[in-house]
Amino acid sequence: MDVSASSVASHTKLCSSRKQGITSRRQLKLLIFALYLPFTAVQIECKQQGLRQHSRKRGGMPSLRQLADETASAPPGIAICALVENPQEDLREWVEYHKNLGVTRFYIMDSNSSKSWGREIADYISSGLVDFFYSSDLATKTRFPELYIYDICLTRFGSFHTWMAFLDADEYIVLQPKTSVTSLPDFLKDYDQHGGLAINLRIFGSSGHKTRPKGGILRNYIKCLPEQHEENRKIKTLVNTALDPALHVHSVNHVNFKDGFFAVDEAEQRVKTGEATTPKVSMEKVAVHKYPLRLAPTSTGGSGKDKALERIAHYEALDREATNECLAAKQAAQQNSTDKYGMR
Repeated sequence: MDVSASSVASHTKLCSSRKQGITSRRQLKLLIFALYLPFTAVQIECKQQGLRQHSRKRGGMPSLRQLADETASAPPGIAICALVENPQEDLREWVEYHKNLGVTRFYIMDSNSSKSWGREIADYISSGLVDFFYSSDLATKTRFPELYIYDICLTRFGSFHTWMAFLDADEYIVLQPKTSVTSLPDFLKDYDQHGGLAINLRIFGSSGHKTRPKGGILRNYIKCLPEQHEENRKIKTLVNTALDPALHVHSVNHVNFKDGFFAVDEAEQRVKTGEATTPKVSMEKVAVHKYPLRLAPTSTGGSGKDKALERIAHYEALDREATNECLAAKQAAQQNSTDKYGMR
């Protein structure tokens, strides 16, 4: 389907450095991404001087696929793939934080947000740090939009990078104080021989906030669940794409690996393929902090009311248990950020 006029007007569009043609590997990757989406993708590559509108429908141009196979890999680095929907003002902070941690490329798909969030990170898109895509109908094309986007990132762009993470916009990779290094690339050197690194979640509560405070997520949210809480057994898997070890992303928590490859936890203990949790929480070195972007779930009427009430009750129960203080992310953000968020 074509991009609607309202969608075109309300969202940032692709702005290439040349009026015509594919002039860089970056533009090639943007177009390849569109080819493999079962919906119209609005792509963004911003210039400081202004934004030109451009969209591409799926199909056609099979030569791009052949050209992709012949294109040399981009310089090694760590990438993050994410699907976002109405991420509020936190998207810029999320990108800024992980950039400072050592991430060199972001693939972000916006699924029908009500606001043009691409404009919030236009400078990062222009610099090449972020590849940003928008779809108005992703949810109608697949039952599992996150997995679909993750698989595209892994299979089409994994070879451009040494590692790839699959995160939500409320999830931050945080090196803990006991870690001797301060950058993610240095930290991952110890796991280069493994197919992936499974990192436990650290779930955060509201920290007493009833409304969204100013100054960013990391500065204001410090109350977290006790380390060995059952919810923290959930994992997010970083794939060592330099080894080409993965078949596909099986869920938002884990990856299916090829024979002979597997993920390990931070202590280099093997994590069983297919498991979305670890038997024991291990986060002395690293954790994925998960923050409450939407302070609490809201109730809905109709058939979804019971499930909404269950989500609210679950959230409130976890919030009461989130009594520990976790300050590593706040300290890192205050030390490293040069962003307009006021995190300095």
